[in-house]
Amino acid sequence: MLAVIGLLGFAGRDLASRAAPHTVSTSILGFYGFLAIFVAGVLFAVWQQATFVLPAVEVSFYLICSILVGVAAYAFLMKAMRIGEVSAVTPFRYSRLLFATTLGVLLFGEQLTVQILFGSGLIVASGLCFIGINNSSAVEEQ
Repeated sequence: MLAVIGLLGFAGRDLASRAAPHTVSTSILGFYGFLAIFVAGVLFAVWQQATFVLPAVEVSFYLICSILVGVAAYAFLMKAMRIGEVSAVTPFRYSRLLFATTLGVLLFGEQLTVQILFGSGLIVASGLCFIGINNSSAVEEQ
């Protein structure tokens, strides 16, 4: 159920980023996006009754680097979603799955499981179907 809620939030964010007035800068949209992630994390931690801990220096370095790269990537994504055609931007959005998985394995010691590979394949396959549908619609219009 949380995955479906996350998917709805993802779709809502994409629609909101295209509908946001151009007077709202990309950096402000990025700030709101990361603020939403922070609030969701705090609410989830409270729901799970997790204890908050101060991370070690090495982990803090990884977190800061991840946040900086994430903010830059999010700003670029928002810029692309506001300017470009959705059908042209969508394939590049799935490339972050590769980066996230690689970072998880290399930096955070995550293990690739059958579920992760299956879920990733399902996401990429659905993206390829979306691209195929958009391309066939464009050909029919011509």
